[in-house]
Amino acid sequence: MTAVGLTLCHLVIALIVAVVAYAVREVRRRRMAVRPRRPDLTMDEAWGLATAPGAFSPDAGLIRPPMPDEVRAEAERVTREAEQFSLGADNPRLAIRQAILGNATLALQLAAIAEHDEAARQALVQGYEPGMDDLLRLAAASREWAWFTLRVYARWKFDDAVADDWFHNYVRVARPYIREKVRLAKEHVMRMDSSAGRFAEIYDALLAQLQANMAKARPKERFVRPDLPWN
Repeated sequence: MTAVGLTLCHLVIALIVAVVAYAVREVRRRRMAVRPRRPDLTMDEAWGLATAPGAFSPDAGLIRPPMPDEVRAEAERVTREAEQFSLGADNPRLAIRQAILGNATLALQLAAIAEHDEAARQALVQGYEPGMDDLLRLAAASREWAWFTLRVYARWKFDDAVADDWFHNYVRVARPYIREKVRLAKEHVMRMDSSAGRFAEIYDALLAQLQANMAKARPKERFVRPDLPWN
């Protein structure tokens, strides 16, 4: 091949590379663009979307518990309080994120406590009495439905809910953290193990930092699934 031919070949390759790079950037730009479809959405409408049969949700892979009337009543109360607070907040999207994180954390904590026996539950939950396990599970379910519906609200109103985003990353990391924290707290309370108490405090600090980091994450940013030693 002549020198001219080689030069043209190099130019063509460079052009192809430039076009591909531009296409990749454009796809990423469009994927990351925030375009709320229903900025006027109300929480009542979000509940309709959350409970519609066959409705798509990026959170479908996460557990959705049954919803008896008492679960829905409590979940609706929590979500409406979050909506009212966000409407008066300087940053409504962030306020809803914080409500999602708070409810998810409480749901995970209650679910982790429910995995232990009655003696441990009495030690870990103030006012808990033997036979209240159904109430404990209903409380966890109401908080799960609260965060689920708030995620629907965030997705339509703020375009702030996609698969593998800040919330999925939080749940994947926080669930094993919370299970271990609850185990350590049980050891601390029931066996007076001071070292377990100190480690439980460390997990509390880790969870607080994780919440703060996820509250700051960009909308629609994807996170790699964490490689954690426990499930």
